[in-house]
Amino acid sequence: EIKQLNYDRRLIEGSHNSMLEAYRGQIRVAADKQRAGEPVSEADTQEMSQLQYKISQNSKSLAKLDKREQDISATFKEQLERYR
Repeated sequence: EIKQLNYDRRLIEGSHNSMLEAYRGQIRVAADKQRAGEPVSEADTQEMSQLQYKISQNSKSLAKLDKREQDISATFKEQLERYR
């Protein structure tokens, strides 16, 4: 079960890294527009907000995986001690 959690973690971390890169890209686009004297569009602002939300959700998923892994390890240790 922990191996599966580690697989899930790698997937979520990969997704997290991709979203962070996309967010940084959106910030660069907005900064370039501002430097050029153009306004940042509502669509750009919404995209950044959506990416922030997704990154937040992704972080929560990682935290849940960590908690689940700790619970599994604790249960395993309890059972191991009981069988000893």
